[in-house]
Amino acid sequence: MNIFRGLELCCAHAANPNIGSFIFGDCKGGTYGQIEDLFEINQRKMSLINIKIFVDAMVNSLDSKYQHFVKLKFYENKSNETVASLLDINERTVSRWHKIILEKLYKYCKLNSYDISFIKEQVKHEYWMLNHYLKSKKAVMQTYRNEIYSKSSSST
Repeated sequence: MNIFRGLELCCAHAANPNIGSFIFGDCKGGTYGQIEDLFEINQRKMSLINIKIFVDAMVNSLDSKYQHFVKLKFYENKSNETVASLLDINERTVSRWHKIILEKLYKYCKLNSYDISFIKEQVKHEYWMLNHYLKSKKAVMQTYRNEIYSKSSSST
């Protein structure tokens, strides 16, 4: 059965629920379950495409030197030392650019009315992505706490 025939049957079933389950089968493995699975897969694809478009738009809003930095640091997961070497900058500049990029991306999101609920909505069924996000958020918060603690310690 092709997808169009399956959709046709879904519409027929929605219009006349008395047709019964003999068309679709009662179990998850039946035609109806396969159609549900297909819709779920398409929904996942759309969510991942939305995230890709969102990330691409954010990165494209940066200057070209920062775009290259993002590609090396986050897409290719290069160390600060490697990024510094490849971009011919020192490691202090890598740290500074990292903060600048985060500020620019934050401003981009605010300007375009993106918030965390958009991202959560897109990844709510992608548990691997959600877990990665939560781990990253925890690491960022720990770094932030350490910076605040070091500033308060140095000022006393």
